[in-house]
Amino acid sequence: MSRSVESRWSEVTPVLVVDHMSTYPSEEYDDQPEEPTNLQVAPEQVQNTSESVLTRKERRKKKRQDKRQTEAGKQEQKSRRRNQRYKKNMLIVHAMNQKKN
Repeated sequence: MSRSVESRWSEVTPVLVVDHMSTYPSEEYDDQPEEPTNLQVAPEQVQNTSESVLTRKERRKKKRQDKRQTEAGKQEQKSRRRNQRYKKNMLIVHAMNQKKN
């Protein structure tokens, strides 16, 4: 049983062997100097990764803070708060009316 499974498995997945050393003759490969590996990262790359790492909550918080700096953003915040107070008061009034009936 295991033998038939092996034969089916080999039919399904072809095996590809690549020899990377065969592309370079040994003389040329030995003559090339080894390049030093530089592990330092540019500051702008660090900044980009740190921004992309921000969670959705943090991005939304930053967007709200930026919006609050503009005049239109301040007006929008005022109207939103006013509307919340109105809704809260209407719920209270509605609850009082329900108790009376």
